[in-house]
Amino acid sequence: MNTIAGVIQARMDSNRLPGKSMTKICEGYNLLEMVILRTMKAKKLDMIILATSENNNCDPLVELADRLGILTVRGSERDVLSRFVEAIEQYNPGIVVRVCADNPLIDPGEIDKLVNFFQEGQYDYAANNTPDCGLPDGFGCEILHSDTIINLTAKELDIGYLEHVTSYITSNPGQYSIGWLKAEPELCLPELKLDIDTKSDLEKMQRFCSLLPEN
Repeated sequence: MNTIAGVIQARMDSNRLPGKSMTKICEGYNLLEMVILRTMKAKKLDMIILATSENNNCDPLVELADRLGILTVRGSERDVLSRFVEAIEQYNPGIVVRVCADNPLIDPGEIDKLVNFFQEGQYDYAANNTPDCGLPDGFGCEILHSDTIINLTAKELDIGYLEHVTSYITSNPGQYSIGWLKAEPELCLPELKLDIDTKSDLEKMQRFCSLLPEN
């Protein structure tokens, strides 16, 4: 049976919001911490790997991953694809779930649904994180076979495809079997933005979390 890895890509040098991965979001939890803890609740993942930059300013991300007990790989700042390849070579998962570290409210239940959908449909690639899928922006993720990722390295890809790991696949649908998992009706809110890309997004999420009831 294929081992399934959740791979969280994160770095400190965000173009729009540098250092956001370690910014406090909710009750003392920082952004990356929330992403990791919520991803850890998914039942279908056999391992979780942080794929981060080899730059020294990403040392705190690795320290956080070590504290929370997940695996790590480090590699190129911009060639994110190479980090995924490194994760596959080090830990040998057969399937990779790509989780964005901008998503503090990533839904572990939706991760599990996507894994089931991917396996049942025998796709090369599947996702539930596009507006057409219907989930709020920040709830979903992507999944693909490790071999599909490795095979991308044989292509002459420009830096855009190397930085956005799955964009070659979604830009060339004729070459792959692709599945799009639609949201349940009660969660079909594609206009709702729950990821963190800008300072405004960060401030909105901090305000939202401040209104949540205490545990």
